[in-house]
Amino acid sequence: MPFPVVVIDDSPLKRLIENTYGVGPTVVEGFMRATSLLVAATAFCVVGYGACGLGVARALRADGAAVLVVEHDPVCALEAAFDGMAVPGLDAALARADVVVSVTGSTGVIGVRELGLVRDGVLLANAGHFSELDVAALGPGRRLTDHVTEHDVSGKRVRLLGRGEMLNLTAATGSQIQVMDLGFALQAHSLRALAADPSRFVAGPQPVPAEIDDVVARALLATLSASG
Repeated sequence: MPFPVVVIDDSPLKRLIENTYGVGPTVVEGFMRATSLLVAATAFCVVGYGACGLGVARALRADGAAVLVVEHDPVCALEAAFDGMAVPGLDAALARADVVVSVTGSTGVIGVRELGLVRDGVLLANAGHFSELDVAALGPGRRLTDHVTEHDVSGKRVRLLGRGEMLNLTAATGSQIQVMDLGFALQAHSLRALAADPSRFVAGPQPVPAEIDDVVARALLATLSASG
């Protein structure tokens, strides 16, 4: 690109607050709204342990779920293990899970082969930005509720949540107010810096300047301290 692009989503502050502490609880909220089921004593397979997957897994465990994490990156998988999560392989996790939540930011995570491994009655959900679930492979389905369709896959009942789209947006209301404030603050400060001194930026994508992360973090901390 011939002009500077500040990538807000790569900000360490945004990843911490929105991806880890914002996404996780809203995915759990979306699950409960969509299904009216308990999280506690339910086996969840969380595929992906990046910032968002980590947040989802921790939020589920905080509500009493048995969490199985699938992660191909060995460092992230080790982090999951040190967080107290079970870290089996994908095939073993799919065979044990009552609910499968894909949070990888990739495509084609759960396809025909993986659908052959899931349990009868499994619930499938997506919390990533892309088509992580092969919805077409499920075939035609019947509507159970506004957010649940049931599909017959080789004689097994597979229940899809939120049309396979991001569950925290389809069945819940998305990010919390403080999280949205944070993202908008990072954008506003970055735009002001670009306008005030464009020479400090290079052409193409680049991270939020570290001092902007610091300014926004201090401001958010001050509001939390004031409210407490």
